[in-house]
Amino acid sequence: MLTDNEILQKRAIKTAIKPKVITETNKDLFAFLQFKLIKEEYAIDYNLITEVFSLRDITPIPGTPPYIMGVVSRKGRIICIVNLKILFGIKQTNLTEMNKVISIRNGDNEFGIVADSIDGITEIDLSLLSEPPGNIENKEKFLQGVMPNGLIVINGINLITNKKLCIE
Repeated sequence: MLTDNEILQKRAIKTAIKPKVITETNKDLFAFLQFKLIKEEYAIDYNLITEVFSLRDITPIPGTPPYIMGVVSRKGRIICIVNLKILFGIKQTNLTEMNKVISIRNGDNEFGIVADSIDGITEIDLSLLSEPPGNIENKEKFLQGVMPNGLIVINGINLITNKKLCIE
C-alpha cells in the first residue's frame, strides 16, 4: 500500500504541466502561459515567467499609480505587483488569495502580474494574430494581438521593460 506522500507525489507528477518542446515541425509555435482576467483569456510568453504564486501579503506603497498594488517579498527578492485589470481598463473585481501572481523577468527587470486563474501552457503561432480589441486601454503598448479563438496575447517584453510599471 502506498503512503500518503507517495500518493501525492504520483498525483503531482501526473498533473504537472510540462511545456512542449519546439521541434522543426512546429518551429513557428511558441509556448505561452494562458490565464484569465475576469472571463477573458490572455497569454504571456512562457520564457519570461519565473514563478506563479498565490496573491497574499502585499505591502501597499503610498503615492503609486492605481495599477501598482504594492510589493511582496519572495525568496529574498522584492517584487512589485501590477494589476492588469486597472492598467487595461477592465472592470475590477475583488481580489482574494485565490488569485495568482505571475512573476515575469527579463534581465534585471522583474514584477508580478495578477491573474484570476491560470489555465496552463499553450502553443501559439504568432502569424495568426490579428489587431488587439479596441476596448482595452494601453493596447498599443502592451498587446501583441488576438488569436482567432479570442485569446489575447500580451507583449511581455514591452510590459516588463516599461519603467512606469516598476518601483525602484
